[in-house]
Amino acid sequence: VAVGVVLAVACLSGVCLLRRHARHHPDGRLARSRLGALLVRCPSLTAMVQRSLARRYPATTALLCLCAALWGVGFRLALERTDAPPSYPYAKGFGMVLNVLCNLVFVPVMRNLISWLRTTSAAAFLPVDDTAYFHKLIGALILSAAAGHIACHYSAYSWRATYGAGGSVAGQALSRWDGLSGHLIALFMLLMSLTGLER
Repeated sequence: VAVGVVLAVACLSGVCLLRRHARHHPDGRLARSRLGALLVRCPSLTAMVQRSLARRYPATTALLCLCAALWGVGFRLALERTDAPPSYPYAKGFGMVLNVLCNLVFVPVMRNLISWLRTTSAAAFLPVDDTAYFHKLIGALILSAAAGHIACHYSAYSWRATYGAGGSVAGQALSRWDGLSGHLIALFMLLMSLTGLER
């Protein structure tokens, strides 16, 4: 990761230097080449940052980064089990995201809490005026994480059934409490999502 970051910074710095040289020396060989013309036309790094998702939607970007960090923590914690199927750490990563998001989904619609947050200094960086958007965004992220969680668990059931460590896929999914409770939670979340849609 460190080598990748260093290489990315070096490449970006090189492109910025070439772009600056092509702009300041329009009669030079670089500026007259196709690469120079492309470099002169491409937007500056400042303009790209101004148009980036992180600059325009910082709270959304922060939420996506939180989900990525939670997934990484869940994945890392599940790697300690050596007897688990290959897809098990991925399922646990999505499960960690679900643990936090399923609690966080209610915060944007707590009106008294949001009204109180508007009076504090936290209102400067929290999205207290886009509560409906964030409630829907968290709901969409829950749907995505749930789909990943379910797919990875079914992959693990299939792996166990193939290599003889468990019964059939349906038996593993419905005969144990963790599989049965997961199906019930998925059913209730689906009903909540469908009844929460606009007509």
